[in-house]
Amino acid sequence: MLDSRRSALDAMRAGGGTALLIGEVGAEAAAWARANGLTIERRPQRDPTELAAALARDLPHRPERVIVTRRAAFADALAGAALAAHTGWPVLFTDAAQLSPATAKVIRELRPDRVHVLGGIETISDDVVVDLIALGVREVTRLAGKDRAATAVAIADEGIRQGMDPRRPVIATGWNFPDALAGSALTRGVGGPILLAHPRRLPTATAAWLAARRGQLDWAIVLGGDSAVSADVEDQLRDVLR
Repeated sequence: MLDSRRSALDAMRAGGGTALLIGEVGAEAAAWARANGLTIERRPQRDPTELAAALARDLPHRPERVIVTRRAAFADALAGAALAAHTGWPVLFTDAAQLSPATAKVIRELRPDRVHVLGGIETISDDVVVDLIALGVREVTRLAGKDRAATAVAIADEGIRQGMDPRRPVIATGWNFPDALAGSALTRGVGGPILLAHPRRLPTATAAWLAARRGQLDWAIVLGGDSAVSADVEDQLRDVLR
């Protein structure tokens, strides 16, 4: 297992460049970034939807695609963050029933050709899809499954279509957000997708995805301690991969 905070910091060090510190970032992270020669850029804490839109505007290129996830559905956003890290597509937030105004505004500015909506209609309604099409988006596709783990698998499959490495998955709990959020930086380095686990069991969708690739994996990295992903889940992972 890997400590998620240290893994993310090590991934930043490997990549070099700028450490973007958002909101109330701990002194340890800031000191570590300085000690490792990273340029620090701070962003004041603000509404997450507006912050995501601002970060999308700061991209050095106009993205052909963007990822839209429900603001309250953190598990979908976690898996989507790994896809975003690999492709350079921004992640934007919305409400369930209608497209958030800040997100609509930045999509109008960026004019992406395609939007990936994360989650089924119970997570993000078809009204949001209608709103996106009305903004001129040519194609809106859902990446969704019957539960959060299955949605992560759908996102992983899209990542593989975009060149992510299926041999190097990263496993994180889908029932709390810090490990997978930090792990999205790690996936940029190792090249694999994020899959979700329950703290006490391996979800069916995750197990099936891994079993289909038995004998083909270089490794499966598990993020967090026993309270995040238990030793029982590690044993289930080993059983699936034998």
